[in-house]
Amino acid sequence: AAGERGDSGLEVAAPRRVVGRRVQVRRDVEDAGWFQVRGWRMSSDASRIRAAADRYGHLVDHIAGRYTNPVTGKRLSGAALLLKVAQGESSALTSDKARSAVSPAGARGWMQFMPSSRAVAIQKYGVDPWRTPEEAVRAATLHLRGKINGQTGLEGYNPGSSTYPSYILG
Repeated sequence: AAGERGDSGLEVAAPRRVVGRRVQVRRDVEDAGWFQVRGWRMSSDASRIRAAADRYGHLVDHIAGRYTNPVTGKRLSGAALLLKVAQGESSALTSDKARSAVSPAGARGWMQFMPSSRAVAIQKYGVDPWRTPEEAVRAATLHLRGKINGQTGLEGYNPGSSTYPSYILG
């Protein structure tokens, strides 16, 4: 239920509700597909990443509001920002190889966590961004909130690059 605390200490919203015998997955991602190119094949992890972005997006809505969709000019939702990071970092929504992706700097996985940031996520919150797509999105939520390195938003997610926000959003 909404307001519960997950094992990482994050407040989580119920991602689905049962209606009769059918389960309805909550879909509050505001036009999250705006960055997809027609004809791309979704990876097998894409639905898990989307579900996790739906679940944790509300925790970064206030941060996502700083950024706009370059196509529509509308402010992003938290879920849309998480999906954009997943796509920009490792093509996690369109590539089956996202789990094993390693950057030249040593960042790896679906949300491209550096080993030192991963260690903080594991030690402080019990979340391993290299283990599953869901944990990768949970860790990215913590990172965007400034819980990993003290800086919020996209600027804190990749503090070594002043062009990172435009790379992720563009």
